[in-house]
Amino acid sequence: MFQIPNIPSAVVVNGDTLYNAMMHGATTYASRDWRATVRSSQTHPSDGYTGSYLERRRRQVATNVPGVRRTIGVLKGRYKADGGRAAYVVLSGPSLFRNFKESPPHDDDVVIGVNRGAVEFCGAFQRPVDYLLVADGIVSPAYVNRQWGHIHARRVVANICASPDVTHFSDREPFWFRAAGWGHEQIAMGVPMDLPELEYSFNTGTMALHLADILGCNPIVFVGCDQALTGGEFHPGEKAAESSHNVIACPDIHGNWTLARIDQFIAARKMEAWAFILKQYGVRVVNLTGAGIVKRFVETSRS
Repeated sequence: MFQIPNIPSAVVVNGDTLYNAMMHGATTYASRDWRATVRSSQTHPSDGYTGSYLERRRRQVATNVPGVRRTIGVLKGRYKADGGRAAYVVLSGPSLFRNFKESPPHDDDVVIGVNRGAVEFCGAFQRPVDYLLVADGIVSPAYVNRQWGHIHARRVVANICASPDVTHFSDREPFWFRAAGWGHEQIAMGVPMDLPELEYSFNTGTMALHLADILGCNPIVFVGCDQALTGGEFHPGEKAAESSHNVIACPDIHGNWTLARIDQFIAARKMEAWAFILKQYGVRVVNLTGAGIVKRFVETSRS
């Protein structure tokens, strides 16, 4: 039976302190204290990542690797002076636009836009993001032009597996990283395993949380962090999860019961675990979404 253990529940595996450890099927999901362990030793099986998908990403890695001159390592502590500037993280949950009306970013916030959330943000609010976090290859000029027009980012932080045309979003070369925890797949694709890593757990929000902490931001504020609950759709609805045998019943943003993929629920619990871990280091995590299932150990007010 699938169960979510209480936090803190920690185990040590190969030197990694893993919080909120849980099992689903044959895979262990856990939240790593990245401050205590710089590099993760955890890997997940790669059985599902074969064929054309793997080939496409392998080609993207091969194109990107020769151009890697900057990594996220040079960003460490950039905003830590004077107690740290706040990071305002823009995700793509269904309550995003309502969040902006109720809680817009402050002028001195470091705005991190993630994938589609950055596209929505720039199109609707005409403010460039400070960091465009490209977690995968889904953000491309062609995709953006179909949505809102050109997106402008002062800086781009890109997964080494991302589409090479992410360089078009900024007038400077990206800061590169690799996703932690997907060692088997990344080895098969030729990803340089010495690249600095951002944590990943079926949720780009966890990458943004890790990036904001690397930058030295405090507090870290989320909007659009609903976890969607409807198979990643940008709006709530009655769409069932893709796999009927891999779902869990959850309330959507209106309080109605719906089905979500279990990995989305796991991702929410992992984000809460990181909020708990960062609190031990004096970093506040604030969720201004006002809805969704990321609730434990996060605050709901910036004041």
